[in-house]
Amino acid sequence: MFLRESLICSMIKATTFLLLLFLDLSKPTLANDFQIGKRFYEKGLLADSTPVSVILQGDIKANGHLINCASCHRSSGYGDGEGGNYVPPITGPVLFNEYAPERQHIFRNLYQDVQTPATRAQVHDLKQRAAYNEQLLNRAITSGINSDDEQLSLSMPRFMLDKATLKGLTVYLKSLGAQNLDSLPKIGVEPDILHFATIFTPDVNPAEKAAIMAVFNAYLKRKNFNTIAAQKKPNYSSGYKSDFVYAQRQWQLHEWQLTGSAEQWPKQLAAFYQAKSVFSVLGGKGQRWQAIHDFCEQRSLPCLFPNTPLPVTAKAGEYTLYFSKGLQGEADSLATHLQSLDDVSPVVQIYRANSVGEVAARFLDNRLSKKQSSKITSSDLIITEQQRLGAAFWEPLLAQKKTLVLWLDRDDFDTLPSLSSINLQQASIFVSASLIDLKNKPLSPQRYNKALSFIWPWALPNHEPKRLYRARAWMRSRGVPMTHELEQLNTFFVLNVVDYAMHDLLDRFSREYSIEIIERITENALNPGLYRSMSLGPKQRFAVKKYSILNAPLLIPENSNR
Repeated sequence: MFLRESLICSMIKATTFLLLLFLDLSKPTLANDFQIGKRFYEKGLLADSTPVSVILQGDIKANGHLINCASCHRSSGYGDGEGGNYVPPITGPVLFNEYAPERQHIFRNLYQDVQTPATRAQVHDLKQRAAYNEQLLNRAITSGINSDDEQLSLSMPRFMLDKATLKGLTVYLKSLGAQNLDSLPKIGVEPDILHFATIFTPDVNPAEKAAIMAVFNAYLKRKNFNTIAAQKKPNYSSGYKSDFVYAQRQWQLHEWQLTGSAEQWPKQLAAFYQAKSVFSVLGGKGQRWQAIHDFCEQRSLPCLFPNTPLPVTAKAGEYTLYFSKGLQGEADSLATHLQSLDDVSPVVQIYRANSVGEVAARFLDNRLSKKQSSKITSSDLIITEQQRLGAAFWEPLLAQKKTLVLWLDRDDFDTLPSLSSINLQQASIFVSASLIDLKNKPLSPQRYNKALSFIWPWALPNHEPKRLYRARAWMRSRGVPMTHELEQLNTFFVLNVVDYAMHDLLDRFSREYSIEIIERITENALNPGLYRSMSLGPKQRFAVKKYSILNAPLLIPENSNR
C-alpha cells in the first residue's frame, strides 16, 4: 500500500511539473532560459557563453571546459558512480520536491557494482530532505550547502553562477526526469508494454533476417511469459524482488524493413516512427548505416549495436552505440601491423567498385598516409560490378612480390585458387574476415596457407569467453537454428544488455539514462563470447577496442585431419 501511494504521489508531482513546464516553455523568455540552462548543464558555459569558474576539492581552480554538471550527474540527471563516489539524481521531481527515498530505488542502488565504504554509507543512510528552490539551488551550487543547511561533499564542485545562468539552470533541471503517463507513449512506453524496433536495410537477405528474428522472437516469448507470471503473482517472492513488479512491462518488437536507396530511408523511418513510437532500436542489420544513424540522433532515439560494417565514425553520436568501428577499425589495425614490419612490398588493394570494400580501401589509404615516415606504397585494383573472377585474374597477381589486401565478399574470395598449389614465396595476402563472413562460413582446412592472413575482429579461436557456450545452449534449448552465428549472438547480446538496463531503470523511463546504464554494464554483462572484450565508458560509442592479424594456419580447427 505504501509503495502504491508513493508511486501515485510521484506521478502526480511529475505530471504537474511537466504541465507547468510545457506551459511556460511556450513563452520565448522561458524557452531561452531553458537553452541557457541546457548549455550550462552540458558544457559549463554561462549565459554570455563564457566558461564558468569552478572550485574543485575546496581550493583547485578550473573552468567549464574541464567540468560541467553532466560530466558527473550525466545527461539524464539521474547520476551515477564516479570514482567510487555516489552521485545522486538531480532530476526535477527529485530536486524540487521533498525527498524521501523509495524502497525499490534503494534496493536498486544496493545491488550495483562494488562500492567504497563511504559510498555504501551514503546509499544505506539516505534520508528525507527539504525541497530545493532557486535560492537554495544557488547556495548548493556556489557554496556547497544543501537544502537542510548541511555541507555537501567536496567532490561536488562549487560553480560561480550569475543570475541569468542560475535562472536558466533552474528551468532546465525541472525538465529532467519529468516524464508522466501522458508523455511516455511518445517515447514508446505504455502502461503494460515497452515498444522497441529493429531495422533491416534492403541488402539483407531473407535468410539473415530470419535468423536474427528467430532470436528476437524466442527471447521476447520467454521475457513476456515471465513478466505476465510476475504481474499475476505480485508477492511471488520474499524480500525486495516483489517491489520491482509494478515497473515491469511486456516487450513488443516492431520490424522496420527499409526499401529503395538510402536517400529514401529517412522518409520511411519517419513514417514508421509516426505510426508507433519506440523506446529504442535494437540490433538490426545493414551494409550502410549513416541515414539510420542520423535519424536516430535527430529523434534522440537510442540505436543499440546494429550489425553493420560501416558504423558512423567521423563524429560520434549521443544515441547510437556500435559493436566496433567496423571496416575502419580493421583498416586501422592492418595499417598498424604493416607499419610494424621491417620490409613491406607494395600494397595492392583489391575491391569491387561501389562496394563497402571501396570504403575500407579509403580508410587504409588515409591511415597509411598519416604516417609521415611510412615507406609503404599503395595502389588499387578495382573490379567492375559485372566482372567475373577466376584463375586468369588471380594467378598473375599471386606470382608478384606484392602485399595483396582483399576487401571482397565471400563469393569473390571463393574464386581465389587453392593456395597450396601455387608458389607464394613472393606474395602475401591480407583478407577482411568480416567481409568474407568467416564466422558464419569457415573455410576448409585446405584453403588455409601461411601466406594468407586475416584481419580478425573477434576473440581468438579456441579462446572465446565461456559465455559463448552458454549462449549457444540457450539457442539450442529454444529451438533456434544457428544458421548465422555472428548476427544471432550479437542479437542475443543486445537483448540481454537492454534487459539489464530496463531492470535498472525501473519506472524512470529516460532514454538518456538507459544509454548511461548500458555504458556502465557493457563490460560486465553478457558478452556472448564472440569478442575478446567489450567495454564502454561515458560518451564512448564503440565497444570492441582490439583487433588481431591472424595467420591462416592458426585458424585450422583443432579437430581437422590436416
